Amino acid sequence: MYQYIRPLLFCLPPRWAHAGAIRAAQYIQSEHTGSRFIREHVKERYEFSHPSLRTYLAGIQLDNPIGLAAGFDKNGRMIDTFHDLGFGFTEIGSVTAELVRSTSEYFRLPQDRALINRARLRNEGAFFVKENSLLRTLGYPIGLNVAATPGKTEQNAMDDMMYTIHLFDHHYRYITLNVSCPNTTDGKTFEEPAVLDDLLAEVQKMRLNVPVFVKVSPDVENDQLERIVEKGGKYHVGYIISNTTKEWISDEQQKRLGLKTSARKLGRIGKDGGGLSGLPLQQLAEEKLKFVYRLTQGNVPLIGVGGIIDAESAYRRIKAGATAIQILTMLIYQGPGAAKMLKEGIVELMQRDGVHSINEIVGIDAR
Repeated sequence: MYQYIRPLLFCLPPRWAHAGAIRAAQYIQSEHTGSRFIREHVKERYEFSHPSLRTYLAGIQLDNPIGLAAGFDKNGRMIDTFHDLGFGFTEIGSVTAELVRSTSEYFRLPQDRALINRARLRNEGAFFVKENSLLRTLGYPIGLNVAATPGKTEQNAMDDMMYTIHLFDHHYRYITLNVSCPNTTDGKTFEEPAVLDDLLAEVQKMRLNVPVFVKVSPDVENDQLERIVEKGGKYHVGYIISNTTKEWISDEQQKRLGLKTSARKLGRIGKDGGGLSGLPLQQLAEEKLKFVYRLTQGNVPLIGVGGIIDAESAYRRIKAGATAIQILTMLIYQGPGAAKMLKEGIVELMQRDGVHSINEIVGIDAR
């Protein structure tokens, strides 16, 4: 059905369509008689489970390895809905200590099955998100993606992130440090190995009882990525690979990514930058994942994200080293059935290959 609705949705500005999705989810999650009927219908329509999909991510039991990436449910308003749609886990955020009211802009690139976002970390702030999201599904794995409030000095940015983590302590199944956003006043990111080391040392002092993941950019060169992983090894963190790419603005970068969208349209969008997600990111994100899997010898939990558009690409990402995967852009192009589509397709691929458990294939293409 979504293929018939999508052309209408794509006539709306992306931020309007996204706001409509939030309002619809909030209604379905409410206690109205009509919403309860709709919710039961949603659960029934998108239900699919299979024992071969069960896995553990850093000790967290998952019914399936399909997660929602941070960026779609920034304020934790749709957690129940994504549980009903069959996701194995959801990551909310990025959440900052302070409310961020910057203008969000999104641009669809249908020819490339891609999305450019300039969300600029817009969110309601840590206190609001905590009060709102804790009302949602209990027992369903929820991760918290934490970033620094824009415009801070390096030390203040670190303190900002520590405040958010402390506020949410014990309420989420894992924490993600979004270290690849250039939000400090000097434009630095926490991906610089020495700065990351300082950040992780501060996190370690908090003695968290949940796993910590570091989300890195696909634009980081391998030698720097190797130093990042070396620093992270001291603190036993996992990695989410990868964030959106910001290297798509020049003609050379567009050619490297194989973008089909017209240069004129990209030129209009690109003057103010933004992060590119979706199909063009697929190969780059997969290569970075394999690189980190080999560096860590398969001993560190990895979440693969970026350019996953169907069951085949999800299956390859798991074989490239991901214990679990996340999607966001696929949800926009495939609709609410995206998680079910992936689960059914992965099970078919495992049966084709004689695989009895998803855990058997993690990293087999990266060894």
